[in-house]
Amino acid sequence: MGNNKQKNMNEIIKRAALPSNGFGVGDLWYRASQEGIGVELTRVHIKEESEVVIPEEVTYEEYTYEVTRIANCPFSNCKSLKSITIPNSITSIEDGCNSGAFTGCSSLVSIIVQNGN
Repeated sequence: MGNNKQKNMNEIIKRAALPSNGFGVGDLWYRASQEGIGVELTRVHIKEESEVVIPEEVTYEEYTYEVTRIANCPFSNCKSLKSITIPNSITSIEDGCNSGAFTGCSSLVSIIVQNGN
């Protein structure tokens, strides 16, 4: 099999390994990206004032996935979110909240976007 065909097959196998309802790593939850590559951040569960750093990659079972997207409203009304760092791997932030991806984040004082975005 050629390199491209093998790479495509590996991506299909990796996507099939993901649970349909997503998976959590620490306080962050992910699912297969709707764009078809990598995973997207879907939910954030923080209880006290926190700084969130979105990783460039996450591991689920034996597979590592690039975090490529922030889905609809994972930070909506996250009142304890103080700071967020967005890695280079994020290519889009969906704004389906009608009033902004960070609406209701009353403690948010810092959004750090890594170079290259």
